[in-house]
Amino acid sequence: MKVNAQVILIRCKSSKRLYGARIQQRKGKEWDMTWSFPIDDMRAKNEGFDKTTLNVDCCATEEYPGCPTCGATGYVQCAACGKLTCWNGENRSKCAWCNEQLNDIAYRGAMDISVGDD
Repeated sequence: MKVNAQVILIRCKSSKRLYGARIQQRKGKEWDMTWSFPIDDMRAKNEGFDKTTLNVDCCATEEYPGCPTCGATGYVQCAACGKLTCWNGENRSKCAWCNEQLNDIAYRGAMDISVGDD
């Protein structure tokens, strides 16, 4: 059975470090976040991870370790730049990419995401 998996990029809100989150298709538009790993900007670009664009409902699995720096298992998408920042449950947060205020906070769970530069 072939597994459809992708890597999306998330930036840690506290350290601003980049990491990749592996997501695996469950069925249709439903995907699971299965693991994460630190990655630098150059390697992410060389691997093409910065071009990943998906519109999926993505949920963290119980095994998902979260952000390699701060351990946050949630994430939020910035309305200004469209990129993902890790999120640990605080009400107010800023985007780790563009520093804009994140007003629409989503918690660990299903969320429609589009990432990448396109």
